[in-house]
Amino acid sequence: MCMKSSSSNFWSMVLPLAGLFAVSLIATGCNPSSLEHGLTKARSAFEAGRHDDAVGILKDTLAEHPQSADAYTLYGQIALATQAVPKATVAFQKAVALNGQQTEARYQLARILSAAGDTMNAQAQVDALLAVNPDSTQAQ
Repeated sequence: MCMKSSSSNFWSMVLPLAGLFAVSLIATGCNPSSLEHGLTKARSAFEAGRHDDAVGILKDTLAEHPQSADAYTLYGQIALATQAVPKATVAFQKAVALNGQQTEARYQLARILSAAGDTMNAQAQVDALLAVNPDSTQAQ
């Protein structure tokens, strides 16, 4: 009987604390789903043609998740859409540096480098893309 009583006392103290901990994580931006939420919101704004809104959302997302290759890739795509090629180049380079498996960033970086006449580095990006994904139709 004493064991049951102390066990229920334990849980009656722990569960409210766990709830407060979860709420504090969300309130401070440490929500694990905040990255996906930010990417989804930014992608929706981008697809709706609201490029400035998308960039603002991505900046906030990257402030919380500076190691997100996906966020840098999306930022690069938005920069390309707005003709901000230098910003796109930097964003794609960061994405590739963070995640060498980031094929979209490598592909876009190769296109930018090729258009700038830097065929050697463009080919290096294509080679790296094919090493990650030998069946890539983008690199062919």
